Amino acid sequence: RSVAQPLTLSGVLSGSACLPSDSTCFCYRKDGWSDGARCSTEFSVNCRDSNRPSGALDDVRGLHVAFVLLSALCISALGLGGLPGLLRNSSDLLLVGGRAKVVGKSPVPWYFSAGSSVVAILFGATLGDMNYWFNAQPFYDIGTMNAYWDVNPSVHAGRQHMDAGRVHFADGVRIDESKAMGFKNVDTYCVAPIVAQAANVSRANPLSDWWAVGLNCCASGASFTCGDVGNPKARAGLRAMRDEQRPFFRLAVRQAQGQFGIAAPHPLFFYWMEDPSQEILGYRDRGMDLFVKSSFAFFVLNSVLVVIVVTGIAQLMPVKRRIAMWLESGVSVLKSSASSPAMADRYLVRPDIEIPAQAPVPEGLKKKLDRNKKLLAEKEAAVAAKAKEKRAQRFALKMRTNAYEKEYKAAETKLIELRRQARREGSFFMEPDAKLMFVIRITGINKLAPKPKKILQLLRLRQLHNGVFVKVSRPMQQMLVNVNPYVTFGYPTLRSVKDLIYKRGCGKVNKQRIPLKDNQIISDNLGRYGIHGMEDLIHEIYTVGPHFKQANNFLWPFKLNSPKGGFVAKRHGFVEPRGGDWGNREELINKLIKRMN
Repeated sequence: RSVAQPLTLSGVLSGSACLPSDSTCFCYRKDGWSDGARCSTEFSVNCRDSNRPSGALDDVRGLHVAFVLLSALCISALGLGGLPGLLRNSSDLLLVGGRAKVVGKSPVPWYFSAGSSVVAILFGATLGDMNYWFNAQPFYDIGTMNAYWDVNPSVHAGRQHMDAGRVHFADGVRIDESKAMGFKNVDTYCVAPIVAQAANVSRANPLSDWWAVGLNCCASGASFTCGDVGNPKARAGLRAMRDEQRPFFRLAVRQAQGQFGIAAPHPLFFYWMEDPSQEILGYRDRGMDLFVKSSFAFFVLNSVLVVIVVTGIAQLMPVKRRIAMWLESGVSVLKSSASSPAMADRYLVRPDIEIPAQAPVPEGLKKKLDRNKKLLAEKEAAVAAKAKEKRAQRFALKMRTNAYEKEYKAAETKLIELRRQARREGSFFMEPDAKLMFVIRITGINKLAPKPKKILQLLRLRQLHNGVFVKVSRPMQQMLVNVNPYVTFGYPTLRSVKDLIYKRGCGKVNKQRIPLKDNQIISDNLGRYGIHGMEDLIHEIYTVGPHFKQANNFLWPFKLNSPKGGFVAKRHGFVEPRGGDWGNREELINKLIKRMN
């Protein structure tokens, strides 16, 4: 009655259609107009509070359903096209006269085409539907509605602007935050009246048809922070168009009516902002951006999958020929890429194959099949035993790691207590002598005397910025005195030792530099010394344990980066007044390690 809306085709054919407004929903019958309740009861028409007739929504959803069903039917037919190939592929390997023969063709292209098309249709329909409802539909709905300027809430009633999509209010219009209200239903639906600065509030029930709304932006109605409330330039509103949200906003308005005595016969809901036009254009831009990015992502993913499938098909026939050779020769030994020495993990034993009852089987092939069965049982037992052993080693390493952490904590606590005791007694505490040093080479190979060159070779410092752990002893200190101008060293902390080994630790395996990516590498080389993992290795190095020599020799010299910020002066000592780099840094070596690691 108050808004003229075109009737949809479904509404005309059914003899009824909905004309909604913000406050009342009407239905048109063949014999005249009726209210929404009667219409929905007699004709089962869902009258929604929207600026688009419900018939249009049903038409769009019907088209979506029909499109998806039709696409699924076509793709199913496409997929069934590969069924003959699958049936042929099931008999690819046949024993003919005791020999293996490869026949048939692969249906992989058919199934890839069908599967990728199904995924594209489903994801395209889903993402397109979401993009429409969240971006395109608000843009079209609000764009087709009217825009009003210089609206004064104290003068203009809501029923005069039922078709408002954008509203620019007059000067002095504000949001009355003191009358904000929230309705809790999973989310908090917040409302606050939009009033004029000089509004007449002396009436018993002041009129307020203009409301600012938002989600989860009011603390139990005590405050209202929705939209651009804090922006002094904001004097406009964008119509709230979500059908599922409007009933809850209306309930919040009813709560405000009961608490503050506000009369709102035709409430209109707006999002408070400075420029509604930019927000509408934002809907369009987000929708187009999502469309372009989704299309590009599908193109890239589909291209990658096509390359993978084509490569797999190209390698399919050689694989079949290798399988035929395995059947013909009985057992084929394939070396695994893993570094585990367990024979059960390195050898592949083909299980028994089904032989047709009518096919003649030579005696030699029968013996090979019996041998395969025996070898397979032995392999399964060996693999199970190996897995059990690994689980036990992993659990034992976990327990030892916990013990190491307690040991480190106890040592640190003891040192702190001794320092406090010395302070209480007015004496001095002598720090314990360091047991571990970390040496870094800071010069190259040019102009080196034979003796320092030989010492650097013994320390395994053959390259610039190489670093090694060494045990503090009198012979080692004398050697470092001879190479002082070429190295810098100090006493690393537990944190520095862990950072070095975890980040740059490499082991010497068969005279090769192998990164420590698996505890099994450490266990294979140092297991006889009771070192089976990274934490065992760190504990042996940091505490300079009984097997420090073997553990340190297993570690490849660390290859460090140039320090961040550079060196100060390599030609001068660290303890010189002007400052330098070579020599003993004691605990300050940890800062250099952090800059070079």
